[in-house]
Amino acid sequence: MLTDLKYVIRSLWRAKAFTLAAAITLALGFGINLTVFSIVDRALFRPLPFADEDRLIMITPEDPRTKQRYVALKKGLFVAAREGVPAIEDMAYVSSFPASPMVIPGEAGPRLSFSEASFNVLDVLGTSVVVGRGFTRADAEARAPLALITYETWTSRF
Repeated sequence: MLTDLKYVIRSLWRAKAFTLAAAITLALGFGINLTVFSIVDRALFRPLPFADEDRLIMITPEDPRTKQRYVALKKGLFVAAREGVPAIEDMAYVSSFPASPMVIPGEAGPRLSFSEASFNVLDVLGTSVVVGRGFTRADAEARAPLALITYETWTSRF
């Protein structure tokens, strides 16, 4: 077996272009396979990072004439649905419309993008804040200007 291994190494050393092409092909194959597996693993096999993820649903309205689905409910429809559908335990609103990115003056780096959410979004998702406090109904009624940032943004930017 040692003789065969020496022969293979000599043959590969003589055919350097073939050896390089084979090595690049193997590296690309392993890299693509690993990437696809990690995406499929996250998307299909790992549970969502929310409490009671099997009870969460996303409601997207559809135009009955054109059958076009919209990204999110308008706020007025959300409030009416939240108060008028007794079968739903609780609802939270998160806008998924692209907003203008926010630039912090004097700082380089990626821009911060933001979304609008209802006061109870953390309660519905079964998560909590790491530092500080979440939103309350009193904040929503007072229309207080509040912000909630991710832990990653906090540690990297602030």
